[in-house]
Amino acid sequence: MKIALVGGGTAGHIIPSISVIEKIKEIDPKTEYFFVGADQDLDKKNLESFSSKYFLPIAKLRRYFDIKNFTDIFILLNSIYKSYCILRKEKPDVVFSKGGFVAVPFCVAAKILNIPIVMHESDSSIGLANKLIMPMASQVWLSHPSSIKKRYLSKTHVLNLPILNSLVSPKSAFEYSEYINLDKRNLLILGGSLGAEYLNEVIFEHREELKHHFNIIHVIGMKNFSSKYKKEQSYIPLDYIKDLGPVYQVTDLCLSRAGAGTLAELDSLKIPAVLVPLTKEGSRGDQILNAEYFVEKNQNSNILLESYLESKSLLEHLLKLPNRSSKHSPKTQEKVTEKIYSLLKKASSKAK
Repeated sequence: MKIALVGGGTAGHIIPSISVIEKIKEIDPKTEYFFVGADQDLDKKNLESFSSKYFLPIAKLRRYFDIKNFTDIFILLNSIYKSYCILRKEKPDVVFSKGGFVAVPFCVAAKILNIPIVMHESDSSIGLANKLIMPMASQVWLSHPSSIKKRYLSKTHVLNLPILNSLVSPKSAFEYSEYINLDKRNLLILGGSLGAEYLNEVIFEHREELKHHFNIIHVIGMKNFSSKYKKEQSYIPLDYIKDLGPVYQVTDLCLSRAGAGTLAELDSLKIPAVLVPLTKEGSRGDQILNAEYFVEKNQNSNILLESYLESKSLLEHLLKLPNRSSKHSPKTQEKVTEKIYSLLKKASSKAK
């Protein structure tokens, strides 16, 4: 079986695909694959260790009037043509789409060539790209039952994707241990792969107060990192971490946005968290739904709205979090992997 894995724009559209192929290769080492991401630095960084990869120019799918909507039509058509050429060259048996704007032209080209498409949506609400891909897909995979659409019920499967092996069993130790005070709990702060400017500013301004209670590992994001962020005792600012395994290994609790990919990792690794979801003004509201679902499932975590970040509520919410009690269970991963492999084989066989 040969799989084309497409998705990009954020780490949440790429890392899950890497974990999928990682697990499938454990079951069937003969599986062939290649990645297709967006032509931007973040995607290239996440896929730099893979030899078989392609990058497409992306046209943003806007829900509002903008003059760029007209110029982006030509970018979209160009990406469809490039996708068509890639697919003719590589001849995959199935396309696995993790969403993002880059996935739309690629899936259109796959549909033209009658190549089966399997799409996965991690969020509680379905993104615009996946809404466009869904009618073309042979199978629709959803992390949340609430996302199921009746007209696609017959081809829908509810399942979470596995997480990377490197997150469960890190190959290296945390490299900044000299800044860690062993008498404090380690607080990991994640704003998502693109960063969270307001969240970063609040943490930086209040870091002295937070340092009384925690060692802070602050992942800022490449876009927002600057020279003002300097490492000091109990405060470790980092621009971006490709491999979070060593960091998760030392993490006791987390303050995070509520992107579906990050929540899947926190859930699997049993890390208590305070979630600060993006507001409806800053997103389509999916992070609020993601956070509510996560907290309902993980009662060792809670939600703090962005408007309360600068109050005493932040510290109070963090201090309420219990210690990390248990580690990841590999048996759950094995069952998910077997189901994913079976569904992809089933989809690919229909094209033959």
